[in-house]
Amino acid sequence: MKSVQDCPRVIVIDDDAAMRDSLSWLFKAEEIVCELYSSGEAFIEAYPQFEFHCPVCVLLDVRMQGLDGLGVLQRIQTSGRHIPVIIMTGYADVSMAVSAMKAGAVEFLEKPLNNDLLLQRVRSYLEQSRKWFADDEQSIQIREKLAHLTERERQVLDKLVEGKPNKVVAAELGISTRTVEIHRANIMHKLEAHSFSDIVKMALQSES
Repeated sequence: MKSVQDCPRVIVIDDDAAMRDSLSWLFKAEEIVCELYSSGEAFIEAYPQFEFHCPVCVLLDVRMQGLDGLGVLQRIQTSGRHIPVIIMTGYADVSMAVSAMKAGAVEFLEKPLNNDLLLQRVRSYLEQSRKWFADDEQSIQIREKLAHLTERERQVLDKLVEGKPNKVVAAELGISTRTVEIHRANIMHKLEAHSFSDIVKMALQSES
């Protein structure tokens, strides 16, 4: 897998071929990698699970044939992925763009686009995406480690994260305090944690 640092890209979803060509030339001139999709369906077919191996910023036309911008945005939002989406809209579509903002878009820009403003916003959201991407990757790694816990270890972990001392955990699970201590040590080893606070942070991050 490539480094987080070397492949940020912009994804353009617009059914207007002239707009796609214009944005492609703009980003190419700025040495920003760009992917073009002529419909919401084409984008979702390319990324059915919205899994990206690098930071991305999505430029999404709000009014398209078939699956419109709001429909695409809703699919992205329900995926749980942290993806900055900039809505592109014509004057007549401003109310729809406002609805998109309420649904999770980070911003909307009116057509015709101001190239300088667009580039400024794209660079800003790619940087934001870089941070979200790193956090998402860490969360995935934590969930993979948690998956290696036994059912009993997970029960112990959940109660420890609730702030319960070993004796209370032992009583509630019907095991000895010594067994709780052994499970706790195994949990720290499997999660590669250096302290109990690390375990709490991991458990909470896995739920975010």
